[in-house]
Amino acid sequence: MKKRIHIIAAHTDDEVLGAGATAAELNKKGYETYITILGRPIVGKYNLQKTEKEIKEIEKKTKIVNQSVKKVGKILGAKKISVHNLPNCQYDSVKQLQITQLIEKDMREFKPHIVITHHPSDSNTDHGAVFKSAVIATRSLPNCKISKVLLFEIPSSTTYSRTGNQFKPDTYIQISKESLNKKTKAMEAYTTEKAKYPHPRSAEALKALAMLRGSEIGFEYAEAFQTLWRKGL
Repeated sequence: MKKRIHIIAAHTDDEVLGAGATAAELNKKGYETYITILGRPIVGKYNLQKTEKEIKEIEKKTKIVNQSVKKVGKILGAKKISVHNLPNCQYDSVKQLQITQLIEKDMREFKPHIVITHHPSDSNTDHGAVFKSAVIATRSLPNCKISKVLLFEIPSSTTYSRTGNQFKPDTYIQISKESLNKKTKAMEAYTTEKAKYPHPRSAEALKALAMLRGSEIGFEYAEAFQTLWRKGL
């Protein structure tokens, strides 16, 4: 039986930023990758009271993101991507039970062995809401197939957190240059979210982070994670 990885992300692009190269790398090694995305990072860039022009812009960008998700899935080799429609930058207004049940629904279908999701200290409140629900959804009940839950770092969110429980990596996944290139290519596919250097989401910054995490553990490139819990050694 193939090992199944389930990446749980708050927004389209978080799955790439947090674990894109790992997904591509493990795919080469025979793992199956499934991705849950709770919403799209579009509406939060606009004021609460939107003009008719802005509403049309949001509708146009939403269609673009939906097309981008399909491209990203092919680039990373994902078996399936499930995209939900929670309100961007307003997850704290949604009942936690609703978020949890969306995640649990996908987990029942995907039956993952390893889950990767957000770190609790992210400056983005949507990320924090997804983390809280993921903790509930991944509780180790009898007959649970999950062996470990890892937390990823999101450039421009985890790195902007100035207080609280800071990201402290304890697990490093070695990635090849090919897998790193797939990560940056996937990020480029998100045309509404990609950025130019020195923004943390730029291709140059993502490569620099991969080099930094790799150097911390003796690899050329790596993605880093913090363990929430794991079974065994």
